[in-house]
Amino acid sequence: MAAYLSLVAQSAACNRLHKVEERFARWMLMTGDRVGGDGFYLTHEFISQCWACTGPASAPWPAPSSRLA
Repeated sequence: MAAYLSLVAQSAACNRLHKVEERFARWMLMTGDRVGGDGFYLTHEFISQCWACTGPASAPWPAPSSRLA
């Protein structure tokens, strides 16, 4: 339980203090840790829904033609 509370506190601080690009990088690293393996694939649409972005111009990640794996 203490580890969970520590993660929640760290996430709250991260969300408050860091730019969206830095928060996205942290999110990608945490997702990679949970998935395991050498890589994972996410669609631009899925990430947009998770981050509530309306399109590529407002997204903190590379355009769909770039590879994220």
